Amino acid sequence: LVLSVVSIAAAKLLKPGRGRFVRRPDNWRRYVIINQLRHAFTILRHPIDGFGDLRFLNMGGYSSAILLLVLAMLAMLGSVYFTGFAFDPVPAHARNGVSIALIGTGVWFSWVICNYLVGSIRHGEARYKDVFVGGAYALFPFVLFAVPLALVSNVMTLSEAPIYHFLNSAVYLWCALLFFWEIQALQNYTVWEAAVNVFLTAFAMLMLWVLVFIVAGLFSEFIDFVQTIYQEVSM
Repeated sequence: LVLSVVSIAAAKLLKPGRGRFVRRPDNWRRYVIINQLRHAFTILRHPIDGFGDLRFLNMGGYSSAILLLVLAMLAMLGSVYFTGFAFDPVPAHARNGVSIALIGTGVWFSWVICNYLVGSIRHGEARYKDVFVGGAYALFPFVLFAVPLALVSNVMTLSEAPIYHFLNSAVYLWCALLFFWEIQALQNYTVWEAAVNVFLTAFAMLMLWVLVFIVAGLFSEFIDFVQTIYQEVSM
C-alpha cells in the first residue's frame, strides 16, 4: 500500500506541466523508472495485456526489473526472518541470509535462462530481455505481501494457522499464475502451449542443476587430485 501511494504521488508530481522538475534532463531516467514500476500494478489488474505492453510498448526495462528483483530478495529475507515463531520455529540466528539470497537468485536466473531457451526452440517470440523483465514483474505480489504477512504472523495464534497458510499460498499461487501468463503473453502461446513450455522449462531447470552439481563435484575431485599430486611431489 505504501509503495502504491508513493508511486501514484510521484507520478502526479512528475506529470508534464507540473513544474520544471520533469523537464530537467538529469531527472528523465528517474521519471521512466517510476512509470515502469507503476506498470507493475497494471500487470496485477490486467496480466496478459500488461505483460504484452512490456514488450510492445516498452513499459519495462532492465533497471526496473533489477530493482524489483532486489526487492523480491529483500522480501524473501524479511519473510524468513520476521515470520512468527509459531509458524516458523527455526531461530533467526540459525539461518544464513547470504545462502538464502543466492539460492533464490540462482533459481530465478535458471528459470529465466531455461524459459528463454525453451521458448527459442519452440518458436516463441520473446527476446531474452522480455523474459528477464517479465520474470521480475511476476514476483511483484511477493514483493507487496511477503513482509506484511510475515509481520502479521507474529500476532496470530495457532488456531489461526489456516488463515495464514491460505494467504501465504495465495501469494505464491498469484506469482505462479503471473509466470504462466507472462509466458503466454510474451511468447504468443495458447494456454496449452504455455503449459507445455512450463513443463519443459521445469525439466530443463532440473537438468541444468544436475549438470551444475556434476561439474562442481568433478571440479572438487580435480582440486583434490592436484593437491594430492603436489603433496606427493613435495615430499
